[in-house]
Amino acid sequence: MIKTYKNKSEITDLPPIPQELQSEFKNTIHQLNFIKNNNEKLEKIYDFLDSYNKFVDTFSVCHNGCSACCKNEIQITKLEAQYIQDNTEHLISNNYFNKNWDCPFLINNSCSIYNVRPFSCRTMHTLDDPKYCETNEEHQLYGAYFGRGVPMYEQMAAIIKTISPEIKDIRYYFQKTKNK
Repeated sequence: MIKTYKNKSEITDLPPIPQELQSEFKNTIHQLNFIKNNNEKLEKIYDFLDSYNKFVDTFSVCHNGCSACCKNEIQITKLEAQYIQDNTEHLISNNYFNKNWDCPFLINNSCSIYNVRPFSCRTMHTLDDPKYCETNEEHQLYGAYFGRGVPMYEQMAAIIKTISPEIKDIRYYFQKTKNK
């Protein structure tokens, strides 16, 4: 079966956010007020995003193996870099930025740190043909660039930026390993 995608000029009608997700969002925001540990706050946000992404998957065309977004800028905070380091074998190596590389965690068109991927990766979705992601052309994105455009994402991004305000490309923190 050949899959057809929308042209980037075709407007995508988005479904309304389900009431249960809106309630889960409000509950998550409330719970974040009582969590003192920043890593636990980040995990709580990531847990909500995992739930929210099940909804986004109903209209996004992103799929496993599509990795064009991993070749573009990937914005993360120092907190997220530390979270990746704490939960994987990868070590932070500051000030080693080469924007000509793919994400250092992209292996065989798959994310090798998928379960601990940063906020910007969890909120980057395309609504039209994924080929546009490879060209850096303007096209229909949902929630890209550290939460811009989706109110729930924006609130979560603001919380993360309050905890860890400095945002850099993931390649600033992590080097490409030799086996890639």
